[in-house]
Amino acid sequence: MPAKKETGVILPKYVTATRRRGEIVAYKYQRRVPKRVRDGAIKMGAKVPPPILNIYLSADLSEATSKATKLTALHDEVFSAAAGDEGAFQQRSFDDAETLLRNTFEAERDPSKGTPEGASWKDWQKALTSLSGARSGLSDHDKMQLLAAYLASAFDEKEPASQLVESAYPLALANIPPREPIPPASAGDRVLFDAAKGVLIDQLNSLTPNRAAPEGERLSDRVEQYANFAQIKETTRKSMAVKVNKFIKHLNRDPSLESLDTATIKEYRDALDADENMNRSSVNAYLTPLRTIFKWAVNEGYVKTDPTLQVQTLKDKRTVEDKQWKPFDDAEIKKVWNAVQAGWGPQGQSRLSDSRKATFLMVFRVLLWTGMRPAEVFKLTPDDVFADRIEAKDTKTGPRTVAIANAIKDFPTFIASSAWRDALKNEKKGRGDIEGLQQTMSESFTSLIRDAGLRNKKHVLYSTKSTLVRQLNWLEAPDNVQRSIIGHKTPGKLRHYTSPADLRKQAEYLNKIKYCPGLP
Repeated sequence: MPAKKETGVILPKYVTATRRRGEIVAYKYQRRVPKRVRDGAIKMGAKVPPPILNIYLSADLSEATSKATKLTALHDEVFSAAAGDEGAFQQRSFDDAETLLRNTFEAERDPSKGTPEGASWKDWQKALTSLSGARSGLSDHDKMQLLAAYLASAFDEKEPASQLVESAYPLALANIPPREPIPPASAGDRVLFDAAKGVLIDQLNSLTPNRAAPEGERLSDRVEQYANFAQIKETTRKSMAVKVNKFIKHLNRDPSLESLDTATIKEYRDALDADENMNRSSVNAYLTPLRTIFKWAVNEGYVKTDPTLQVQTLKDKRTVEDKQWKPFDDAEIKKVWNAVQAGWGPQGQSRLSDSRKATFLMVFRVLLWTGMRPAEVFKLTPDDVFADRIEAKDTKTGPRTVAIANAIKDFPTFIASSAWRDALKNEKKGRGDIEGLQQTMSESFTSLIRDAGLRNKKHVLYSTKSTLVRQLNWLEAPDNVQRSIIGHKTPGKLRHYTSPADLRKQAEYLNKIKYCPGLP
């Protein structure tokens, strides 16, 4: 229908003027419905639209023009739908869209008719089952749009619709306010409301598994935001990032928190548990950052629900002894010392640089007489190491001071040497950090002792700490001496009343330790 001219005014396409006594009193939208649309409705058993659409717009031309533009876009989309899923979607949506738009415009014309009636969250089961019933023939793309629009209108959950909805009917539905008050007034209804919304969002996520999260809302972004908010230590930040990146790699996408559901996280937990190289304590540790991020995000209002609350922690039935790294006994430490000397000594067979080999050998000895972790030793500078003590500022349990035993009296000189400096700056690009250096040493150590016949998987570089504790126990060192050396805090209220052992007392017991002949 071409545009018409009414008393010098050009009317938009499909708009007609209604006159009384020669004056325009109303504008209508009039458009013929194509025969194929009516035939398609008959074939599907849907309500058949009339041959000609006759919709009141407004008495004001500008308002009528605006509404006619919306209707034209809607009907252009409906009428141009071809056969297949898209056509089925448009045909089945036609009557709903028509009723919705009629209600909208009628309410705008006459305020006494109230606001347009949107969807009700109480119909969530009907909305969900319709996707596998009346609308089962729709494509996932069309189901996704309808579901996102329903969440927007019934639950006032606008974010999915803003990202996903593009067709005219779902857009119209998404912009209608909810029929019921949001959130519900009663506590019981609020529980049902949250549960229903969670089910629908889970369904929507299953229809959009690869939906890209906006920048700033990706899981990796939230990790950075949390780390800055909580001001966590750099080592903790990196550990959290490593664990979260494993989850991202598992999903093959960097999702938004809103797109994650309980089922997805449970599936990841079960996949980790199925890995024979990962025990259940490790599985739980990999889930901890996700729990932390979601708890923080809920408190900050970034998300409304925490799907990790329904993900159970796996029970680790191993004993405490089974979980600990196994210490080296007297015979084993002798094998270990011979192995690391053969690998890292002056004539060592390792392919590492000379500075690396010398540094790793020195650090190994420091670990045996301080109980420090490898990364903690690599973080030390010459200013932290004195003739009689090490003042470690950055350790897992906080700053601590450890006496330097006679067996490692050469450490203050070594840490100021070029070998130490070269070893630290010689790390490969991309892993030029303390954690990378520690991993290199750990992998090299494991390789050396396995070749020497030590096959127990509980024998690793961290076994040096357990070996030191074993020696201190054998020497019957007091509890406060052991804790002050290895950095463990006194549990409970006694922490406020227990003083760490002084350096003299630490040195007394450390100097009594004799691991094996040849090991200083």
